[in-house]
Amino acid sequence: MKKDKTLARKAPKKMNPPEKVKIRQLPTGVRGLDDIMGGGLPEFSFNIIAGSPGCGKTTLAHQIIFANATAQKPALYFTVLGEPAIKMLRYQQQYSFFDPAKLGKAVRFINLSHVVLENDLGGVMEESPEKCRPPTRAWWWWTPFAP
Repeated sequence: MKKDKTLARKAPKKMNPPEKVKIRQLPTGVRGLDDIMGGGLPEFSFNIIAGSPGCGKTTLAHQIIFANATAQKPALYFTVLGEPAIKMLRYQQQYSFFDPAKLGKAVRFINLSHVVLENDLGGVMEESPEKCRPPTRAWWWWTPFAP
């Protein structure tokens, strides 16, 4: 008896699932926090640091900046209606993460409060890209708006 070729089916090839994209974790510089967060902040993620006044939002942001900023991938810290950079830097110098050698090269503080006062928040969005040049890849941090 002849086998009917139309009835004989080949088992479908097993497809391997595509490899998962590896998301690099960036260290926060805070002992224990990276463990809680599974290794740090996911690269290219958008994170909001929220809390009441004086709880350490700015200090945490600065610690993350100083832990990751390099001359090749600088951090840009924009302040709009918060404390002036000079006041923040004066306080931050007391912490071990603070590295004055990174200021102006790997870590740049940009005060845009004059833009808000002269224009409005739309002016900030227009001014921000100009302040980001020449670095093409950088960390961005914004201070919270004061009430």
